[in-house]
Amino acid sequence: MNEVRLLCMMIATATLLAAAAVQAQDDQSDRDQRRSQVLEQYDADGDGVLSTDERSVMRETRDGGHRGDKKRRLERFDTDGDGQLSDSERATAREKRGERQSRALERFDADGDGQLSGSERGAARAARGGRGHGGNGGGRGNSGDN
Repeated sequence: MNEVRLLCMMIATATLLAAAAVQAQDDQSDRDQRRSQVLEQYDADGDGVLSTDERSVMRETRDGGHRGDKKRRLERFDTDGDGQLSDSERATAREKRGERQSRALERFDADGDGQLSGSERGAARAARGGRGHGGNGGGRGNSGDN
């Protein structure tokens, strides 16, 4: 009888450990995804690391430069009108942003390296009438070429 009880406790422990491991992997995957998104948006030189200037740009845009963007994003993608973006609404917004970025890359990547240098981003902004990512002249990589 004690052997059965011990076996049940071992199975329960193994199950809990496996569930914890899966949760830890999911958490790491979420962190990796957020990191990739931050790098995609703010890593102007494409080196995979945010420099002091790139971090400053990120803080500025997160602290207020894109608050108007949030409102516009809600107006455009909050299809259920609850004042928040659901996972599917966010996915749609990300998909649209990816499409815009792909079009900009196709149109302005003059050297064909698959990335927009500072001057190429400047040309893209000029074509949009001087607006940056959020329409406020700000955004990633405003300080020169890569």
